[in-house]
Amino acid sequence: MTDAPETVQEPKVDPELEKKIDEIRKLVEKTDTPAAHGALAEILYTTNEPEHQKESISHFEIASKAGIVAATAYLGDAYFNGRGVEKDVAKGMDLFMDAAMDGDVDALYSIGAAYLEGQTIAPDYEKALDFLAEASSKGSPRAANALGLMYLGGFGTEQNIAKAKRLFEKALQKGNEHSRKNLELIKKMGRRFDFHQFILDSFAGKVTEQ
Repeated sequence: MTDAPETVQEPKVDPELEKKIDEIRKLVEKTDTPAAHGALAEILYTTNEPEHQKESISHFEIASKAGIVAATAYLGDAYFNGRGVEKDVAKGMDLFMDAAMDGDVDALYSIGAAYLEGQTIAPDYEKALDFLAEASSKGSPRAANALGLMYLGGFGTEQNIAKAKRLFEKALQKGNEHSRKNLELIKKMGRRFDFHQFILDSFAGKVTEQ
């Protein structure tokens, strides 16, 4: 009888990425600058690994207090979604607002998406339209796609399929693949557009992507 082979667990994060994280950790220890803390926090947070995300929070806080707007936006995402920290939607929205006031595109999109989806906060289509329009004007393809959905469905505005199509095309040009599917569905459905069927076919009830 032979022993069963040991199960080798795959590392949660790519070894090369872990090596890079360790290098930035050493840089933080050596320089202790807000920029270094922010860089470490971002790479930790975007691994989507819970322990790394938890570690990222204190570094984001240092960077945010020093005026690094992207760090504030990331903290907003962390609190809003409960990633690496206890979930606190109100605090997350406050942090998003702070970052949005300083022009952070991701924060503008996140606020608009939250108001549009109405899953975590009360829906407000007028506010969603305003925030998504600003984020789209600043070059966010996700915002352009979500804004297209608003015009397509008449959320907070009159339905305008031609404008929705232009927004989807704008998003697609910047690499947003969700908008490609949206354009295909518009073409398939033609002028008699059934928005409810569109939602079912496209996002199964969810109108914006993460």
